[in-house]
Amino acid sequence: AGTDVANVVPTTAAGAAPAMLTLDKMLTDATVEMKAVGNVEVKLGTDGAADVVNFVTNAATNTVLGTATADKVETINIEAKDTDVTATATGTANVSTNFLVLDADAAKTVNLTGAGNLTLTLSGDSKEVTLIDGSTATGKLNVTSVKTTAENVVIKGGLAADTLTSAGQNDKLFGNEGNDTLVANGTIALVELNGGTGIDKYDVSGAVSKTAASV
Repeated sequence: AGTDVANVVPTTAAGAAPAMLTLDKMLTDATVEMKAVGNVEVKLGTDGAADVVNFVTNAATNTVLGTATADKVETINIEAKDTDVTATATGTANVSTNFLVLDADAAKTVNLTGAGNLTLTLSGDSKEVTLIDGSTATGKLNVTSVKTTAENVVIKGGLAADTLTSAGQNDKLFGNEGNDTLVANGTIALVELNGGTGIDKYDVSGAVSKTAASV
């Protein structure tokens, strides 16, 4: 069996809405690399019970890439690459940041890896996600769960200073390594905020609690 790979650089006119590129009849475990502003939809040729789609963010720093859509796919892997080759005055390497929206109506698991910083927003249709796992990521992650009628989302940060936000009930946040910020927002119940190693910050200022969050 082969593997489909696509390097995506959509063309979007200045001031226009981001372009949409649809990749149809792709194989499961296909990889799509996003290098510029634009929306990308991946459609698989067959609908299996354990399909996988891989996205790679690889744009210039502070690029708001757009939306990556992969419906009827159970596992989404996102690798955030570091494209910044500059350094601070003291010689510390800068790290690029990309912004991405994920629209995946059947995804249960979203795995985050890579050395780049990534701000990931899940669309309202991504309500089946129960695990967002960035345990091995070395870049900073900024991730928020999706509020649904049946929450219970586990979000795991990686090795850097991550910002993880619960927007629902029964979520469990694990900062792991780094000086993380764990946030509980909205109407919450039985949310767990677990900092891990590092000097972590717990922010419940935006929460309307049914029952107290535990830290």
